[in-house]
Amino acid sequence: YRRHIYAKAEPLAIISHQIAWQSVLAMARQCRDAGLPIPDVPLDMLTQDFPGWDLKLFEPLLRAELGMPNGPALQFADWKDFAGQAPEEYSRQVSALQDVRRNLRLPAPAH
Repeated sequence: YRRHIYAKAEPLAIISHQIAWQSVLAMARQCRDAGLPIPDVPLDMLTQDFPGWDLKLFEPLLRAELGMPNGPALQFADWKDFAGQAPEEYSRQVSALQDVRRNLRLPAPAH
């Protein structure tokens, strides 16, 4: 049932939350290492019952997972800036952004 029926009846429920979240953490680390704001990715694939939730709402969890102390708010970049092609500096320095797009099933950038 799980493999054949459930996957067709509830395709959004088969996403691996662990893999998706790990890709988000990798993206956030790469952004911080590059001195870039973190893309405020929509997390609808992980928060199906709460549409419209984005990464910014999970800042305390993100800080804890990254081992960051409480301090000034993290800098986030509006996801609308990434809906088409990612800005060039992200394409070069934040390879995990592609994994986040794939794992959260976000639209691929237009070329």
